[in-house]
Amino acid sequence: MLEAERIEPGALAAQIGTVQGAALPNLPIVVTPRDPRVAEARVVASPESQEVSDIILIPSGRLTLAELAAMFGSYEESPRLHPDRPRKLVFSPGRDSEHTFVVRIIAEVQAVGAQIGAADVERVLLTRARAAERTATPASAATSVGTTVWPRLLGQRASFGVRSWRAAALERVREEVERSLGVRFTASADKVYDGADAFECAMPACELRLNCWQATAGEDVFVFNLIGAPPEDLDGPPPERISESVAVHLRSDGHDWYVPDRLELLAEAGALDERQLDGDAIVAILGARWLAFSTPAQRSVGVGLLSSIVGVWLTAARRAPDPVAELTKQRHDLEAWGKGVDPERRVDILASYAVQIQLSVIEDELFEIEEQSRASGAPPPPSLNARLAELQGALPALREPAHRLGISSIARQYERVAATLQRLTSL
Repeated sequence: MLEAERIEPGALAAQIGTVQGAALPNLPIVVTPRDPRVAEARVVASPESQEVSDIILIPSGRLTLAELAAMFGSYEESPRLHPDRPRKLVFSPGRDSEHTFVVRIIAEVQAVGAQIGAADVERVLLTRARAAERTATPASAATSVGTTVWPRLLGQRASFGVRSWRAAALERVREEVERSLGVRFTASADKVYDGADAFECAMPACELRLNCWQATAGEDVFVFNLIGAPPEDLDGPPPERISESVAVHLRSDGHDWYVPDRLELLAEAGALDERQLDGDAIVAILGARWLAFSTPAQRSVGVGLLSSIVGVWLTAARRAPDPVAELTKQRHDLEAWGKGVDPERRVDILASYAVQIQLSVIEDELFEIEEQSRASGAPPPPSLNARLAELQGALPALREPAHRLGISSIARQYERVAATLQRLTSL
């Protein structure tokens, strides 16, 4: 580990002992070691390079810190990120020599007080880094905490949940969050992710988790989910909810994060029930994400635009054989409009979309009227004259935004609808 340029996880696991089960992507390789002093070993690979990043050893019998010190020399204690977590003592064999890599051996013990040397070691973690990457910070702290940690993560118990929709790779978003919050993630093997990529980091205020899933089947847009859960403490005070503070901090670095409305979580859990076709519920879900970057004045405009958009959707959905499926289709259409657009321009995009769907509704209705006239060979019947008059009265309000927004297809659609309406009213 001090000299090898590359260490392949499977080959190292085979050297240690017998691999248990098939190796799965991004999960540790579990090994039954040949050495009887070790009950179990886990070989962890870096998700970026797929090379060995850590080796975890569980002693089979009693192992004391003093015994490790006799083998590897002096050690330093890493600051604990939470008082309930094990104490971590760091050995750095070869640190002062000219090896290619520096290897750190981290022993975890639960002992307190001056008798730490006689304490039982519960777990041993081996990590390595290039010698040029050495720092004065003990290894276990360096893998969890960056150079400047966002102060709230070092404070009292807290919980949060924020999200971001975008076309990006999880690794890039991980690096973005690390820089913004001053933390360092490691790969998570938590079974809740069912083998999917996820990252974690323990901080005094909470334990962070980062994962993602595809927003829409067949699309390259993903929902990135960053949550913080406080360490379990039945006697401690309830955690403070800091979701909005986290989202504001991440957005202050130019990153696109929002706090999901609770209705979004209910919808994902299939518990929205009859509110799936509730306009206010849909606006609340969409508004949380689409208007996160907005000023109060922009938000007021944006909510009005979303309400008009959702109203059109619901009118069409209620005429469809499957209203929920029709509504889902319309929402996916809106997401396509916002894909890749700067968050600050989302209100403009909503305005463009609102004009476009209103023009489409009018155009579809005029098409049906015109087809009926052609089939009958006669002008529209008197019963439709009142409706044509209504449309003629409503259309001018769309003229200014249709041209102001600068989207040529919408401007052309407006002119096409106006010409059709003029033709029908002149019959």
